[in-house]
Amino acid sequence: TRGTARQLQEAVRALSPRADTQPAQETIPLAIPGRADVSAGRGGILVVGVDRLLTVPARCCKPVPPEPIVGFVTRGRGVSVHRAGCANVIRLDPARMVPVQWGDAAGSTFAVDIEIEAAGNGSVTRDISEALSREKIRVLATRLASKETATRMRITLEVCDLGQLRRVLHQLRDVPGVARAGRR
Repeated sequence: TRGTARQLQEAVRALSPRADTQPAQETIPLAIPGRADVSAGRGGILVVGVDRLLTVPARCCKPVPPEPIVGFVTRGRGVSVHRAGCANVIRLDPARMVPVQWGDAAGSTFAVDIEIEAAGNGSVTRDISEALSREKIRVLATRLASKETATRMRITLEVCDLGQLRRVLHQLRDVPGVARAGRR
C-alpha cells in the first residue's frame, strides 16, 4: 500500500496550481474491477499522470461506458469514478478531482441499479424476469416491495455498456403492467 499512497500524493500534487510548471505525464490505462472472473488487464479507466492506481466505480451512480466520467482521489481507496452528472460530484472537493476517461472496456461488465414500478400482480415479476433472461442479463441483487396494487423493484444488473442497458430498459418498459423502468 506504500506505492498506492505515494501515487495518490503525486496525483493530488499534479492537480495543484503549481502543476503548470511540471512536465505533463502520459496517460496510463488502469483496470476496473468487474466480475470476479474478469482479468485485471481487461477493461479500464485512464487516469492522467498516474501509473497503476486503483480505480473504483462509485456506488452512488455506478458509471457505465461510454458515459462521461470524473475521478475523485479518495483517502485510502484510490480514485472513485463517478458519472459526470452524479449529484454527489458537486459536493466533492474540486482540488481532489482528477481527469479520467474510459479505456478499452471490451469484455468487461458493470453493475447498474435500476428501479421498476409495476402493477401489483405476480405475473409482472415473472414477465420482468423473462425479459432479463431473454437479454442474457445477469441479476446481481433484487429488492422487492409490493402492495396489493403496486410493486416496486430495485434490481442490480450486470451490463457490458450503456447500449445494452438502454435496450433492456426499453424491453422492461414494454412488459405489460410496468408503469416505469429507469436507472436509479
